[in-house]
Amino acid sequence: MSTSLWLKYWIQRTKDSEGGQPPPLKIFLSVYAALTFAYVLTYVVVMWLGLTVARIRAAERIHFQLLDKVLRLPMAFFDTTPLGRIINRFSSDMFSVDIRIANKTMDILLFGISVLSTLLVIIFTTPSFIVLVPFLLLGYWAAQACFLSASRTLARIYSVSKSPVYQHFNESLAGVSTIRAMQVHEQFIRMSENKADLMTNNFLSNMSSRRWLDVQLRLLSSTVLFSAALLAVLGRKNLDPSMAGLTLSFAMSITEEVATLVRNFCDLQVIFHFLFHLNGTQSEHSRSSHSQSLAQQTIEPIG
Repeated sequence: MSTSLWLKYWIQRTKDSEGGQPPPLKIFLSVYAALTFAYVLTYVVVMWLGLTVARIRAAERIHFQLLDKVLRLPMAFFDTTPLGRIINRFSSDMFSVDIRIANKTMDILLFGISVLSTLLVIIFTTPSFIVLVPFLLLGYWAAQACFLSASRTLARIYSVSKSPVYQHFNESLAGVSTIRAMQVHEQFIRMSENKADLMTNNFLSNMSSRRWLDVQLRLLSSTVLFSAALLAVLGRKNLDPSMAGLTLSFAMSITEEVATLVRNFCDLQVIFHFLFHLNGTQSEHSRSSHSQSLAQQTIEPIG
């Protein structure tokens, strides 16, 4: 954003100095290089702190806490809980916590700053655009709320459907000799295919909801572009051409940026649901310990 504004100022100064002495080139190039270096340095520092330091520290702490809780659970928990569900917690759910939370958070920060800067440039160029901002925010909020209500359920269904696949595969490997001896391998193959098909169907349903969200967001972003272009045309007599061109270029890029921002925000809400699943292990442990203590209290010696 800063480099684009500096280029706009550079072009305006060069245009105003026609017929006279042009502005010194070294100053403009030095400022442009300084802005670029500051952006790269800030980006590297933020990404290093967010993706290297914070992500590794949080992932290590959550993983050790989950492992400690699972190892301290009573044997009754492992007798009643499918093994595939436990594997799912340590595989896909931990992947969401380790990798996706940090990436989504950084994307929300970067794209949020970019979208906010674009809206400020459009409002500064055409102040009448501020009238449309509340309606656009309402539309984005409605699309996000409608998507979250369905996406959480679909993501939970997809996550649950992966546990039977892991469990069936592990049980098949453990009893492969018995399966071959009884000659029921064809039956186990069909069972595995059915479970994999169910998981795939749930995955496609989850992806279909994302495509629906993309369509709604692109329609709203197209409204932003159309409004910015219309206001620039209506106010062409009092509007700087270079500023109008810069505004339209930013408005064209806001389509993908807003779609990515809202999609990452919704994904982050869904990932927090997986984090709640990991913390739910402690609740299960507490309920198991409480049930065990109640059972011990109810057992009284006979006689």
